[in-house]
Amino acid sequence: MMSGIYRYSILKDHNLIILVLQDDITFDGLKKIRKKVSEDKNFNPECKFLADVRLSRFDANIKDVKEFGEWFFKNSKMKSQNKKVFLTNNPDQVVKSIVFTTISTVFNFKIFSTLKSCLKHLEIDSFSLDVIEKEIEIMI
Repeated sequence: MMSGIYRYSILKDHNLIILVLQDDITFDGLKKIRKKVSEDKNFNPECKFLADVRLSRFDANIKDVKEFGEWFFKNSKMKSQNKKVFLTNNPDQVVKSIVFTTISTVFNFKIFSTLKSCLKHLEIDSFSLDVIEKEIEIMI
C-alpha cells in the first residue's frame, strides 16, 4: 500500500483552491490537509474549490465516508454557498464522491470527469484552462 499524497494550491487570481489527492488516501491525511489549507495566509473562505481525485484510491466503506463527510461539514471554514467540484475518472471515485456530497445539502459539491466541465460549473473562464491544468501538473 502506497501512502497518500496531498497537495494544494490557492490561485488568488481565479478565486480557486485546488486540492490534488494521489495514491492511498486516509481520513487522517484529509483532516491534516484541510487544516493546512485553512491556515494558509492566502486562504479565503469565499474561494471556489476543486478536488482532483483522479489518481487517488480511498479504501473506505460507505459508513466511513459518511462519518468523514459529517466531520468535514462540521469543521469546514469554507462558505457553504461557494461552488465546489470533484474531478474523478473511475466509478469508485464517483460513488464515494456522491456519498460524501449527499451528507450535506448545504454545501454545493458537484462531480465531473473533465477539468473543462469543472471550470464551467465553477464559472471560471475557459481561457484559464491551460493555467489550471499546468498548476495541477506541477502538483502531480
